Amino acid sequence: MTIPFTITREIEVEVSYDAWPASRGARDSLCGKAGAGPPLEPDEPAGIEITGARDSDGREWELTKQEEQEIEEAIANE
Repeated sequence: MTIPFTITREIEVEVSYDAWPASRGARDSLCGKAGAGPPLEPDEPAGIEITGARDSDGREWELTKQEEQEIEEAIANE
């Protein structure tokens, strides 16, 4: 997926990213009810991974940690 984003350098870039939803880990059964018991594996949180940022000329941009955080927040709030 991609999202347009203006970075602090006032350059608009197209940011590519992968996102995945949270998932519940497997649970043991409890009193015959499947999935109601203690966890067998941990829950996995939702995540976002930025895979690239390119300007309108196709040049790759190196994002700062702050820019990455701002972009991840913008994606999470969509």
